[in-house]
Amino acid sequence: MNWSTFNEALKLILHARSRANAFDHLERYSTRLGCSGMFVLHLLPGKTLRGYTRTEIFSRHARLPAMLGRMKHEFLSNVLRPLYDATQPSHIADAVSFLKSRSHFRLARLAAAIPSRSIIVVPVSTPENGRYCFMFVGQRLSNSYTQVAALNTLAHVTIEHLLSASAPSEPLTENVLTQRETECLRLLVTGKDDAEIAAEIGIAERTVRFHLDRARAKIGARNRVHAVAMAVGSRLLDR
Repeated sequence: MNWSTFNEALKLILHARSRANAFDHLERYSTRLGCSGMFVLHLLPGKTLRGYTRTEIFSRHARLPAMLGRMKHEFLSNVLRPLYDATQPSHIADAVSFLKSRSHFRLARLAAAIPSRSIIVVPVSTPENGRYCFMFVGQRLSNSYTQVAALNTLAHVTIEHLLSASAPSEPLTENVLTQRETECLRLLVTGKDDAEIAAEIGIAERTVRFHLDRARAKIGARNRVHAVAMAVGSRLLDR
């Protein structure tokens, strides 16, 4: 993954003035990783057996939301729920075969009509118990850790930015974080977990958690994703 390209995309998303603008920046970045497009399902919670009562569909391609909207029941089926409720991204090498094996023949026909056959699904939960599901499509998308981690991080930061009402209007002071806290945050941005950060820096895993918790508290972030968004937006990771 090219760090400067990733960092550029992150900054554009954090300065987006609307949901559509943020999604547009994310899709443009995804094309640099080999994706041919992206669409987003917003699943809104409700007291039903399926758990969701309504969907919103976002795409730069004008016809796609209407086409997918007619298949709402297929998207809300219990068969696809594990993809939406997962805590980690999912990689589907062949969408047509995947859907046919689950008896979703209408969606399989739609997938067959789209040249892009592979899908990376990134689910992002929201405070109201809803879900944003980012669907990145491509002809032969790689399941490489770096690519999936980049899309996962950017999708989460996008939603965190859009939901956040506490992002600072002025940049945080340059020396608010220690060098070790900055280093841990910078590695967190690349998708590494605590154990991987600890191995790369050469410190204990519990020490990594300590530094990340301290960094989050110092900049007033609600969680780690919010901390990344605030740190990048205030250029704290540039030094």
